Amino acid sequence: MGRYIGLLLLATGVVFANPVVVTIINEVGIREDGQGWVELHSEPEPGWIEDLNGVQVLTASSVCTLTCSLRYDEFIIIDSAVLAQGIIGRGSFRLNPDSDRIILIYPLPYPAESVCYPVIPTGWRRGPAPPIGGSIAIFNDGSTVINWYIDSTPTPGGDNNDYSTIQGMVTWDSGLQVSGGQVVVSGDYGSGVWEIYGQPAQYRIRGLGAGRFWVAATVNIVGHGLVTVPYPESVDVGYSQTVSGINIHITLPGTNETEMTNSQFPMTKTTIVRGVLNLPQAGMTNAQLPITMLDISGRKVMALREGANDIRGLAPGVYFLRGVDLNDAVRIVITH
Repeated sequence: MGRYIGLLLLATGVVFANPVVVTIINEVGIREDGQGWVELHSEPEPGWIEDLNGVQVLTASSVCTLTCSLRYDEFIIIDSAVLAQGIIGRGSFRLNPDSDRIILIYPLPYPAESVCYPVIPTGWRRGPAPPIGGSIAIFNDGSTVINWYIDSTPTPGGDNNDYSTIQGMVTWDSGLQVSGGQVVVSGDYGSGVWEIYGQPAQYRIRGLGAGRFWVAATVNIVGHGLVTVPYPESVDVGYSQTVSGINIHITLPGTNETEMTNSQFPMTKTTIVRGVLNLPQAGMTNAQLPITMLDISGRKVMALREGANDIRGLAPGVYFLRGVDLNDAVRIVITH
């Protein structure tokens, strides 16, 4: 039942919630001879045995049925040679190096788990294409970061590594009382959130791929509301690199400097959306329409109306909704 709860949270999009999210597809690789493989491993390790008997593994050109179990600390490699032995399952396994998908189909009522490549931006279910002789690996800390990244030195049978990291400090002027907040990192090759609990703090967002990222901190200043301060420039991150010193200092802005500062919005809550945003789904039933959507820097990006709103043109990231009759701000995390 534990696995079902974790995967159901992912299926409904609650990626940034407190409950632990468990994934099983852990690494996908293409050998020098062009043969593909997939590694199964519980991440993070939940401490239970996963019954995989009857689970189907589908790709665009193959299907196999597993006849094995997976311990929380175990790694199972699936490829055509292993299946030919008939020890862990029966059927076939093939991958197209350029474009493919892998789907684990559990017996009902458990939801399926999958990854497709190449899909940009990367994230849960979305990965870059694995290079020949390399792999794509998942980073899953259980709640705030789930991302697929390229690993040029695969680790079949071992823990994933070679992901990139952005870290720094968030501080603010003395005399400001901050009740909480977050740091958001976003880019084509990963995203993540680091919660701040009322004190200047160091943040660290791991599990990123090599690429360009944007960083911003949003805090709730008592008596003034939400204030968002972006890092002044984009951050370029290399392969398996840790970029430090991405520090953000928060100073209380002027009255009209940003739309994000408003004392009537002391709290935030998160809804993950993909493609279409329905206002009741986002907790906006008490708002006066239309509702203003702001990006993380406080700029207005669009007005939302009752019912389904097509947001496929917006870049993935964190947005805020503001309506006249709201008792709090609503934070929206958009993924595609």
